[in-house]
Amino acid sequence: MLTRPGPYDPVGFRSGPIYFFPSVSVLGQYNDNIYAEDANKRGDEILIIRPELQVQTDWSRHELQLFAGGEFGLYEDYTDEDYQDYQVQGKFRLDISRATNILFEAGRARDHQQRGDPEEVEGLDPTKFDRTDAKVQVNQSLGRMQLSGGASYRRLDFKDVAAVGGGFINNDDRDRDMFVANAKAAFEFSPGYSVYGEFAYNWRDFDEAVDDVGIDRDSEGYEITGGLQMEITNLIQGEIWGGYLQQKPDDPSLAKIKGPSFGANIDWNVTPLTTIGLRGQRTVEDSQFINASGFFADRGRLTVDHQLRDNLTVSVFGEIGQDDYRGIVRNDFRYAAGASVEWALNRHLAATFAYTYQGRDTDFVGIDDFSRNLFAVGLKARY
Repeated sequence: MLTRPGPYDPVGFRSGPIYFFPSVSVLGQYNDNIYAEDANKRGDEILIIRPELQVQTDWSRHELQLFAGGEFGLYEDYTDEDYQDYQVQGKFRLDISRATNILFEAGRARDHQQRGDPEEVEGLDPTKFDRTDAKVQVNQSLGRMQLSGGASYRRLDFKDVAAVGGGFINNDDRDRDMFVANAKAAFEFSPGYSVYGEFAYNWRDFDEAVDDVGIDRDSEGYEITGGLQMEITNLIQGEIWGGYLQQKPDDPSLAKIKGPSFGANIDWNVTPLTTIGLRGQRTVEDSQFINASGFFADRGRLTVDHQLRDNLTVSVFGEIGQDDYRGIVRNDFRYAAGASVEWALNRHLAATFAYTYQGRDTDFVGIDDFSRNLFAVGLKARY
């Protein structure tokens, strides 16, 4: 069910029990190191346009959510960096009974790899890729016990990119399908507190039998986790978890990726005006580097949002991360910090001012350390 909007929240428009929330943002951004380089830094101004449409039902049973959005970046001088991204996604919850529901999700997106990403190939243009997702999950409530299980699918299709010095960088050997099956059981041992255990198994199947250097990149893996879910009225909500994971490549020349897994997703409403959010997770990502079986991608982010007035919110954040490769000697340390101000002029217009500092330190020869500053000012129109 939809909640009643506040005085500065968009109200959307409706057709029967279906609500539509359109918006468009226009931002002017300055990036003082667009190629994420250690030396010879080059800056540019970017015009960023983000149209979005959210659709949500207000039915007594079942629920449907749809999202369509795009981000179009137009550079002032370095127009080869222009990009046109989009995403469409749908979620449908089918309520079989009070205790049983089935969740369906599907989506399609066009994205690009940012300069400074760990697997960015440094072509003349950013590497574009298409992503297709599908997921089904069954949820069953048995009193204080909650059971769920399902499967998900992801398809990644990378586009070739022009190479420095001529020719093209072949990205076809990065195209792959990923399948995950999982099962989870949670038990509420006290009001607002639940413990759970989860097991997930995955298969990663690359289109090419071997990549351009003769390596079979297919792999299988699993993750076992246990965690604590909290929902203490409106004060603290979220979960923390830990466990063990392993990813085993099919190619015997590549090393297994194995070790502890962990994560957190917590919102703490310190006061009615201040919220602290903690997000973090370890995942295993595939690599295209010779002899590298992949890498642990560790990410953590802390945010603080404070509402100075009903229509004025200040946000600050700090972020750290590590890309720890297996099979090669490479470890990247990533960090970022920033602040933003959102000023709602009325229900339909909001202005944004933001600053972000990003950087990377690496011990791998041929990959640059870098730092950069991003300044942005924008206006969002919404209904």
